[in-house]
Amino acid sequence: MLARFRVDIVREVARLAERLKIEEARKQTDTSGITRKSTELARDHVTAVILDRFTRESHDLKLERVTLDHPGGRKGQFDATARSTGGQTGSRTSSRAE
Repeated sequence: MLARFRVDIVREVARLAERLKIEEARKQTDTSGITRKSTELARDHVTAVILDRFTRESHDLKLERVTLDHPGGRKGQFDATARSTGGQTGSRTSSRAE
């Protein structure tokens, strides 16, 4: 009785073996760790530069009650948003660490 399905079974085993090879190759090319580290480095190093520049420029413009939020980033980019202490959002800036 199984002899009728032999060709289908052999074909399915070959398909699953090929799928396993593709999944293993995909795991080897995963860049999420690199992206995570790049974003972390951008956040750690670029934040100080952006904050220093923002502080100097806001001081020169005599701005008060303005803070710099940095909600995050993705793919090596770091996003920051100027915000008044009253909650109004100002301009958004982005820094790319590549």
